[in-house]
Amino acid sequence: MKIILIDAWNTFIKNKKIDIEYYITGYSGLFLNIIICNINNFHVHMSYTLRVRDYVKEINPKEKHSISVTHVNCFTTFDENTIPELDAHILN
Repeated sequence: MKIILIDAWNTFIKNKKIDIEYYITGYSGLFLNIIICNINNFHVHMSYTLRVRDYVKEINPKEKHSISVTHVNCFTTFDENTIPELDAHILN
């Protein structure tokens, strides 16, 4: 299902951007768990996981973050680098 969503994003982005909203649900010592909850004002529930070592920022699942996405990559085995702008927003 996720590969279909990412492919749809890729088609949708062609000459514009996608606005997404997300929140971080937890960190297990190696995996940072994220939920994308809104795409262009449409409510969704899509999990996204990053492999991260030593994540030290406070996690508040009630705090939502918004960014604009202008590029997505083909989904592979892991979510990393599928939405590079999301990865950078979270890790910086």
